[in-house]
Amino acid sequence: MLGYELTLGPESARAAAIAEFRAMAAERRRIALRGALAVAEVRRTGAHLCLGASSIAHLGEMNGLSAWEVRELEDLSLALAADPKLAESVENGTVPIASGAILGAVSTWPVEARSSDPWPEWARTLSTKELRRNFLRRRDEIRAAEPVVTVTAHVTRTTREEIERASELTSRVAHAPLTLGQVIGIVVHDWLDERDPLRTTPGTRRLPDTAAIPGSRYVPSEVDRAVRGRSEDRCRVPFCDNAYWVHRSHRVPHREGSSREADALDLLCDYHHALYERGMLRIEGPPDAPIFSDEHGRRLDERTPYFPPRTPPSGGVAETVCAWGGGPSGEGRRRSPPSGWRGRGPPARRLGPRYARRRKRP
Repeated sequence: MLGYELTLGPESARAAAIAEFRAMAAERRRIALRGALAVAEVRRTGAHLCLGASSIAHLGEMNGLSAWEVRELEDLSLALAADPKLAESVENGTVPIASGAILGAVSTWPVEARSSDPWPEWARTLSTKELRRNFLRRRDEIRAAEPVVTVTAHVTRTTREEIERASELTSRVAHAPLTLGQVIGIVVHDWLDERDPLRTTPGTRRLPDTAAIPGSRYVPSEVDRAVRGRSEDRCRVPFCDNAYWVHRSHRVPHREGSSREADALDLLCDYHHALYERGMLRIEGPPDAPIFSDEHGRRLDERTPYFPPRTPPSGGVAETVCAWGGGPSGEGRRRSPPSGWRGRGPPARRLGPRYARRRKRP
């Protein structure tokens, strides 16, 4: 059972909030581009050295910016120097600031090392987290000349003692002293072999098609493994990195006779599951290649360019926020739902009792 409440304010307040957020994001991207040019000029002239700063990052700390923020701007300036057209993509929001900075770091690699991967395409289509994961992996592989991974963890003293004990036991079995990485690999591998549903050895299915078993909510293990395997046991919605709290969502509600077969289920995180139940998330297409869109029909697998108006429209804030689709044709009105869409009625103010958080009265 979902334990979240989704509260919606008045439509005018939601429109004003979205308009303010998008204007803020556009201004933040413009400031980042300006900052990248400023950092590039400081680096070119060596101006930071005249102020006693050992680096541009040190200069940032002296002027109220974290070293991390300045290094990101420095990497973004390298990306702009390598590809001036990137400025347009960052300004309109199709490439996030942090993703542009990662492209700058990639530009410092040898040509043969960076040409094997589609980094510009990844910057447009992957979340920043996924792009950074690819960057760190490839960077360390280049440095070590072989596949490597880096793991950093902060543990309690008790956990550290338990790791040392595991090291003693695994080394005893191996008849050789093992490294910390080898010990962690053995322990994690054994745990996943026992508990990971994706590693379960397929068996012979004995249950008939669940469509012929009304009233039951049992999902066969073979079906569960297939549903989870389609998205590597993560939320299926594009750009969503949620891999902790995921649910099997029915395309057709169970109460309306849906089966528990793989072609009737999608793996969604709890928030996207709640949005789908509310009719605020649409899912179309086959389960192995679904197409996700919001309640207005905007697809979620692509970033929409945003160009803030230079002068406020006559219709006010609500008219501005309705132009999410971009271009003059979308200004001043919402897009209508696609024909044939079977919605679930107008959205209520809160989730129904099935999804409301139950609180005990004192």
